[in-house]
Amino acid sequence: MRLPAVLGSHHVAQFSRVIQHWRALIAFLRRSKLCAVQITNRANLSFNAHAELEHALPEFGTLQQFVAWGVRQQPPALLLDTIPLDEYTQEVISAWHDGLFLVFSST
Repeated sequence: MRLPAVLGSHHVAQFSRVIQHWRALIAFLRRSKLCAVQITNRANLSFNAHAELEHALPEFGTLQQFVAWGVRQQPPALLLDTIPLDEYTQEVISAWHDGLFLVFSST
């Protein structure tokens, strides 16, 4: 954004409002619990159910982090099975709420 060479008081006030909006947006994004895990909706969940799942799942870097998070949930989200796909990749299955299952691909 290019600012005029000479700023009047109305320009300063407008610019201050823009800065306040950006700061509020950045603060919201820092507080938000947006899911960093890519979710493929294979159960045909409604938009609201899918959004709830996205907000419920934090970012997991390792299976150990998932297990530590899962045991703290009510009911617990425990690992049920691990299916090796090749020497580097595996699918990890966990029970979730309402008869749903989570399947994570990990390498």
